[in-house]
Amino acid sequence: MKKYFYFRDVSDEDHDDDVSSSITIPVTDISGVVPTSITTVDMYYKTGDATVPSAVGGTGAGTGKITLTCTRGKLFEVLAELTSFANSTKPANSSLMVMGDHASTGFNGEAQSSFYFSSDVTLCSIN
Repeated sequence: MKKYFYFRDVSDEDHDDDVSSSITIPVTDISGVVPTSITTVDMYYKTGDATVPSAVGGTGAGTGKITLTCTRGKLFEVLAELTSFANSTKPANSSLMVMGDHASTGFNGEAQSSFYFSSDVTLCSIN
């Protein structure tokens, strides 16, 4: 079963209304993960797959990027957790893994918690 990572970078689900607010990436399309500062990691992925929205380059071959903001001094741990999720066989009944969901306000204004695959990730940004 092909595995996908899901990211959303808006704080209110009501504003997740265009293709640049959330993205689903096939894990096999991740082309690199690079620490870019003491608190950020850039994850690059190949684009051109039908699952990649055109607003982030899905209409042709290229590279997209998601920036993860991390706790200072925890980049190695975040990279290890990301690798673990990419290689995981769990959950066996689903191919979609929510890796980052910044929405702290749900539909119709209800409060909810943001979610990240690591307690050391504090923000994701789809570039």
